[in-house]
Amino acid sequence: MSKTLQFKRGLVANLPTLLEGEPAVATDTKDLYVGDSTGIPFKVGELRQVFNVQTKTVNYTASNFDCILANGTVTITLTTEENAWIKIKNIGTGLITVNTTSGTIDGFTSHTITAQYSAFDYVCDGTNWYLV
Repeated sequence: MSKTLQFKRGLVANLPTLLEGEPAVATDTKDLYVGDSTGIPFKVGELRQVFNVQTKTVNYTASNFDCILANGTVTITLTTEENAWIKIKNIGTGLITVNTTSGTIDGFTSHTITAQYSAFDYVCDGTNWYLV
């Protein structure tokens, strides 16, 4: 006995909200999409990473996909890891010093976030970190 598998379909801009695991095909791009727990379709094969959002008021060593809301005068240390991506935002009035366990940040040994509400993304190539 055969069963029919049905896909929702339409232009990529008009794809409907999908249930988690529900498939859809974009008829204009021929891409396959799947619903996630938010109901928002994501393209199969596309990286979708959830950041670990946390507030820090003391010195901290960041991990890949951390999103740090730094409050106060603190030092955030980036550990060198290929393809790592870390976000840091100064939510207070203190100075946030960002340094690495090895390598540099855009050619410097550290980076300072001075202004309240300033935010930066840091990516690592396995040797050095870069502001993007």
